[in-house]
Amino acid sequence: MSTLHYAWRMILGIFIFCLVLCINGHTQAKKPIKKPSVKPAAKLWEAAQRYESRDDFGKDGPKDNWKLAMKTDIDKSFPHDEKVTVIRYSANGDGLFVGTNAGNLVCWDIAGQKLKWKTAVFTGKTAGDNVFVQFLAVSPAGDNVAVWYGESRAGITQLAYSIVIINATTGSKVKEIVGKDGNDYYVLQDAHYAADGFIYGILDLNSRAYATQINVKEGKYSWRYLVINPTTDNCWLPKPKLYVPDGGKAKKIVAFTCQNKAKTIDFKTAKRKIAGNVKVFGEYAMKSFNEIGRNRAIALHAESGSSVSYIVEYTNLKSRKFPHSKLADLQIDPTQGTASFDGKYYAVVDGYVLWVWDTATGKIVYKSNGGGSMIIAHPTKKEFIAYGAELYIHR
Repeated sequence: MSTLHYAWRMILGIFIFCLVLCINGHTQAKKPIKKPSVKPAAKLWEAAQRYESRDDFGKDGPKDNWKLAMKTDIDKSFPHDEKVTVIRYSANGDGLFVGTNAGNLVCWDIAGQKLKWKTAVFTGKTAGDNVFVQFLAVSPAGDNVAVWYGESRAGITQLAYSIVIINATTGSKVKEIVGKDGNDYYVLQDAHYAADGFIYGILDLNSRAYATQINVKEGKYSWRYLVINPTTDNCWLPKPKLYVPDGGKAKKIVAFTCQNKAKTIDFKTAKRKIAGNVKVFGEYAMKSFNEIGRNRAIALHAESGSSVSYIVEYTNLKSRKFPHSKLADLQIDPTQGTASFDGKYYAVVDGYVLWVWDTATGKIVYKSNGGGSMIIAHPTKKEFIAYGAELYIHR
């Protein structure tokens, strides 16, 4: 082979090699570049503002078919010095259970606007003390109401140890449940009457907080499990909140404790254990926690006396990590919040005003002067009851 011929073959080979590289590079450049998946930030809800003038609301300003359907001065049904301290719907939503500052429990017929029965639950419990109904829990079956009381001594309010079970139909006393450890009584801080028929709660014993299960049928505390030890946890939360997954069927309860932690207690066996201990939303303590469907919840985080509070979404209740995101900054000092039975609406009261959000859009769809310090949601239909100077029913 001549030198010239060999040179031409080398040049041709180099040319073909470069051409292939060029084509391959061009083809690679045309392929779409796969970008990392980034979850967009949640859109904040419309903020509620503190209004200097209540006239800003006009005549309630109803939207989304909400309106003030009824208001009544329920206090007129009681003696002059007797006032409402707590309210709860009956299981079917037809009646209203009302606790008073005189230790009485009342069943109120909403449609008929009249008393069905009245029971003196705690009269004479402690002579000389102001004994009042502090908490109510209605059984999902609708047969019983669990009532426990507070007492005021020298202006200091204390929770008391006794739980009284009342027949929801007749108002008669069924039994009284008292928990003791030696000479020290259990003092319930929060409780939930679950679908499995048990009451789950957080109790205070010698300044330690325990998760507990109460067997209503047998009239006793089944067990307790330590969730806050001020010595080792270096904190104490006066009113921890409780969440009971699947109505107790999951054999787990979650205590939202001090230092903004969620502690999951697994009680599938007699050897109970902490199955999760994670940080949750860190701004202020949790005032309310409401399930929205089976795997989502909305909570109100606030601190009394502050002009800032937050609505927070917990997006996956099955996860031990309790992932969450802030939904709204509120320039108000709310007293309570709750969700409608179907999770479509969320309502907050600040002692005077009621705000209602659409949970899908985050828009305020209703606000009314018919608010108060208490708010509850109807168990089966679109309705909120707020209590302040009067009882307000919004539908």
